[in-house]
Amino acid sequence: FDLSRTGFAIISGTMFRAGDRLDVVLTGAKGSSVQVSAKAVHTRSLAGSPGRFVTGFEFVPGRDSGAIPEGAITQLIEAVTRTYGARPGK
Repeated sequence: FDLSRTGFAIISGTMFRAGDRLDVVLTGAKGSSVQVSAKAVHTRSLAGSPGRFVTGFEFVPGRDSGAIPEGAITQLIEAVTRTYGARPGK
């Protein structure tokens, strides 16, 4: 799992197509969470793992709210960073 202010990437058994849209809840280890809408921008097979795919998603305005919850996304990133520490280069 990879999370940034503009989107996230996941590993799954689903091969998403570019443009596929999801409404998901992202939850940190200590319970911080945010509901977001996102669209798939790329998918690739995960090397050495048949039937597994890495998909990158971009945050998009929510269907109901018409907005991207940028403040909540930032808070989730900060909570995850405090829990796991920042990775070099991030």
